[in-house]
Amino acid sequence: AGQVGAPAMLWTVGFYDAFVATMQARFADAEQLARSSVEAGVAMGAANVIAVFAGQAAVLAAIAGHRSELPPAIAQAVEAGPVELTSRLAHAIVSVAGHPEGRREVARAFLDEAVAAGFRHVRPDLMWVTSMLGYATLAIELEDLGAAAELLAIIGPYTGEIATNLGPVATYAGRLASLLGRHDLAEQHLTAAFAIADAFDWDYHRTAILIARAAARRSARPPSRPGQLDEQAQAWLATAERICVARGLPRMLVAIEAIRG
Repeated sequence: AGQVGAPAMLWTVGFYDAFVATMQARFADAEQLARSSVEAGVAMGAANVIAVFAGQAAVLAAIAGHRSELPPAIAQAVEAGPVELTSRLAHAIVSVAGHPEGRREVARAFLDEAVAAGFRHVRPDLMWVTSMLGYATLAIELEDLGAAAELLAIIGPYTGEIATNLGPVATYAGRLASLLGRHDLAEQHLTAAFAIADAFDWDYHRTAILIARAAARRSARPPSRPGQLDEQAQAWLATAERICVARGLPRMLVAIEAIRG
């Protein structure tokens, strides 16, 4: 792309390079690639460049261990409004984790607004799947069963697909199903998601899915043995722990210990 002088292609290649780096848990590389890509897109006046970057920023903020941060351009755009839905989703996701209840209420109100609209306000464009998975993330984090049930039905037909910001759709379907107590369906989706992540050699999603599978397995235990982990779940967590140490994923290590505890 550089040799032929194609700025649009440079932006596209940069976007996918940032995606792959994120999935491989190379977060510093991913952040630099995403910023370089958005600069190239802005310079050539590409449509949707800020929306795409907002989606990438939200993913990095959510999974790289610094949810309290958003690029200033995104935060300022949200405050100025009206803005692209992906920017609002990025802001809501960041508001959920590690913040006072008031900030979480902002995210709850945002999710309630979407549920009331039946999620029909989400435009059927290139960011549709990313947006729906952003809402799924909010429903999971807020443990909103009503929203989870609606979102599971919406994303169900796409569980064989990959969102180019967030990875296998089946991961989110599995976590929604687990939240809803549909344990067999959760296991089915998470198993399929792991096969996708493993085939692409994506260490971040390998780890996230192994943790989700162990958590789902624990929550599915009968009332006589609540919270106990079987040997398979323990093996999943041991594998996830090794990846966390190798890739530097401290937040996931905390999640692993929480499940073990």
